[in-house]
Amino acid sequence: MHWQLLQPVLLGIGLLLLALAALPRPKILTRLSFDLCLALLGLAAATTLIEAGARLVGFDFRGLEAARRRLPPFYQRPMAPTGEAFFRRPGPMSWRGQVIRTCLQTLGWPTDDYQNEPVITVRYDAFGFRNEPRPDEWEVAVAGDSFTELGYLSYEQLFTSRLSDHTGWRVLNLGVSHTGPLTHLHYLEAYGLRPATRHTVIVFYEGNDFDDLDRESYALSMVRTKGRYEPEEFRPQPSFLGALADWISRPDPPSPPDSLFTDAVWSGPAGEVALTFENTAPASVSLDPGTIEAFKQFLVRYAELGRRRAVRVWLAYMPCKARVLHGQARLTAEGEANLSGWEPTDLPTFVARHCTDAGVRFLDLTPALVATLVNDQQLPYNPRYDSHLNAHGAEIVSRALAAALGPDRSHSRAR
Repeated sequence: MHWQLLQPVLLGIGLLLLALAALPRPKILTRLSFDLCLALLGLAAATTLIEAGARLVGFDFRGLEAARRRLPPFYQRPMAPTGEAFFRRPGPMSWRGQVIRTCLQTLGWPTDDYQNEPVITVRYDAFGFRNEPRPDEWEVAVAGDSFTELGYLSYEQLFTSRLSDHTGWRVLNLGVSHTGPLTHLHYLEAYGLRPATRHTVIVFYEGNDFDDLDRESYALSMVRTKGRYEPEEFRPQPSFLGALADWISRPDPPSPPDSLFTDAVWSGPAGEVALTFENTAPASVSLDPGTIEAFKQFLVRYAELGRRRAVRVWLAYMPCKARVLHGQARLTAEGEANLSGWEPTDLPTFVARHCTDAGVRFLDLTPALVATLVNDQQLPYNPRYDSHLNAHGAEIVSRALAAALGPDRSHSRAR
C-alpha cells in the first residue's frame, strides 16, 4: 500500500531527471540541473538514513504507546498476549483521575456532563484485572467486557465487589473492555478457577458480543492456520516512508462536536436527562449461521468447563441501554435517525434457549434494570457519551446476581 502511493512520486522524479539529462541546455540550466540532482540525491540519502535508523531502533511513527498513555486504562485495548489469540491488560498498574472526563478531553470533546465526575484511583492486579487485592481463593469468578471492568467506578462500587458484600463470598473480577465471549472463557480457564470456586459467570453484552465472537473466531483460525494473529491496531509503524504514505492517504479527522450527542430525553425526579444510546441488539434472524454455530460451540465448551471443574456456570445477559430505556424516554430527531426504527429484539430469548440446550444457567439482567428505572425512577446507566452502568446500575446487577447465585450457600465463606 505504501509503495503504491509513493511509486507515482518516485517515477515522476526519475522521469524529470532523465529529461534533464537528455535535453540540450545552456550552461546555467546545466548548473541548475546539477544542483537539483545533488539535492535529490541528498534527500534520497537522508530518507534512507532515517528509514534505516528508525527500523533499527524500532521507532514507532504511529506513536501508539504515547496515544495509549493519554487514555485511562478502561478505554485502552488490552495488549498483553494470553492463550492462543487473546489479550489482557498488563499488570500490576494503577491510574488516578476522572476517567470519562479525561477520555473526552483527549478526544477534544465537550466535558461539561462529567465536570463533577469523582476522581478515583483504579488499580489492576498482576494479571491486569480489577482486584484490590487479588484473593488467594474465591467462590465466584466473573468474566466479561467493559460492563464487568467498569473502569470509571471505584473498586467498592463494582458489581463484583457489591456481590461479595451481599453474599459473603470472595468474588474475582475478570472484566476487560474490548473483549468477547471466547476471551472471557479463556480468562476463566487460565485465571478464574481455584479449589474454592463454586460459581463462574460470563457477562454477555447484547450490544456487541456477537461481533466480538466473530472477531475472536477469526483470530483463532488465523493462529491455527498461519501460526499467528496480530491485530492491525496493535502494529507499530517503524517505516518512515510507510508513515509518510499513511499521512498522505489519511482522511482529515472529523471536527469534535460542540456538544455530546443526544439520542433521547428521560424525565427523572430531578428533571429531564439527556441520553446517548450506543450499541443496539440484533435480531436472531439477522445473525450469520457461522456466528450462531460459534456461539453454540462456545456454550458447549463453557458447560464442559463446569462439568470438568465441578462449578456452576452462568451466563448473565447484559442489555443495551436502548432496550432498558425503550418506551421510557422520548427520542430526539437525532435519536430517530441513529436508531433507524430499532425495536427490542428477541435476542434474550434466543440466547436463553441456547444456554438451556447447552446446560449453562441463564440470568437475564434486563428485568432488574427496567424495574429500577420504572419503579424507583433511578437511571442505571451513565447519561451521555458513555453508555455503561453507573454506580446504581452496578448495585442493581449485584443484587440480581446475589439472588440468582445465593440459594446455594453450602460453600459460602466470609471474605
